[in-house]
Amino acid sequence: SLPFVVSNAIATRWDFSKEEGQCAKSLTVRSPNGNQYRIRANHFVIAAGAIESTRLLLEIQDEFASTIKISEDLG
Repeated sequence: SLPFVVSNAIATRWDFSKEEGQCAKSLTVRSPNGNQYRIRANHFVIAAGAIESTRLLLEIQDEFASTIKISEDLG
């Protein structure tokens, strides 16, 4: 299937697997007109600019600190 692009969407919710390793399985985003979309993927790349990427990573860390580990080997 063809890729579906939602420009200027804001990430609003991460869903993680319940298996060991706690991999991200979906992301919910909200478009500027208010529509919400749930994106499922095997891999996610966070490339949202310095401020938004940081917000997303801190949100994941705060919400799931006891169940997942964010790699410190970034970069």
